[in-house]
This record gives sequence, C-alpha cells and structure tokens, in this order.
Amino acid sequence: MTGFMANVILPSTNRTAIEEMQAALNSTYNIYLVAGPATSLVPSFNENSASAETLKDDCKESADSDMDCEPTLFITRLSAQVYLELSDFARLGELVLQLLSESKNTPSRVELSSSS
Repeated sequence: MTGFMANVILPSTNRTAIEEMQAALNSTYNIYLVAGPATSLVPSFNENSASAETLKDDCKESADSDMDCEPTLFITRLSAQVYLELSDFARLGELVLQLLSESKNTPSRVELSSSS
C-alpha cells in the first residue's frame, strides 16, 4: 500500500511536553505518534538565527528552571492511507493542541489555538 506522507511542525519547543503528549495519545486514545527534533530541517530556527536567540532569551527569563532551553522544533510525520478519513487528522490535531495546552511543561509563549 502506498500512502502520502507529510512532516508537520508541532506547536511546542519543549521536549518534555512533546513526550508527555505522545504518551497520553498512546495510553488514553490508542494513537501512536512519533515526534522528533527538526532544527536542521527548518533554516529559520538554526542556532544562529534571531528566532533561536529569542527562544533562548525567553527560556532564560522563565521561572521554570528545569525547562529545556534549546530552541528545538519538533515534527511528526503523518501518512494518509485509504482507511483514514480527513476527520481522523482533524481529531489528531485537536488532541495534540489540547494535550500540549494542558501540559505544565508547555511555556505560555507558545500559542496553542486551533483554527476551528
């Protein structure tokens, strides 16, 4: 079976929040999602960019001392298969936004709003 795949940038730069979201998707919703860092795939967030410096500064000013301060983007890869419907992807997006917004490890500077 051949499918169509796309990389999707996740709306958090915090590794712990991403890992918690993955675990909750798997245990609560029986959805297995793989996410990983993608800084090398997005040139505007490389170590020397202004965006990366802004993220580092925001992190240093945060009261959360155990927060991961590396400006890392995380991606997941979605694959469209014949047995999936558009509503399956919409539901996944809603759950990702919900779980990341509920995470105590998601910095408040990351806006997690859906376009619905």
